[in-house]
Amino acid sequence: MKVEDISKKGNTSEISTILAELHYLHNTLIDLLKDSKYVEIYAKSAPHIKGLMAKSTSNQNIMEHMLIALYGWLILRMQKKDISKETNEAMASFSKTMAYVSLKYKEMKTGLINSNLN
Repeated sequence: MKVEDISKKGNTSEISTILAELHYLHNTLIDLLKDSKYVEIYAKSAPHIKGLMAKSTSNQNIMEHMLIALYGWLILRMQKKDISKETNEAMASFSKTMAYVSLKYKEMKTGLINSNLN
């Protein structure tokens, strides 16, 4: 992080690359592959993501927004803070979405899904 001068804010280039790949995979699963399971899972997250992105002033992609939200939720849980039912529902949907994307990301990286994704 010091080498890339991002010790206070930002992601390393490696993390930025992974986030871009996850976003690309998200779009590919929906638009190109029309992965029905992912479309169904993501549909449950979409309203929460749109609400989250509407409140944000950053230009992060959908995957990054979900990961940041999940990280914040984890911190709140570790601090034993009260978390609303709506937030817990949103985080549960984000968790399911990210779990599926993680599985597909591994498949993409090992060549098990469409070679055009590598």
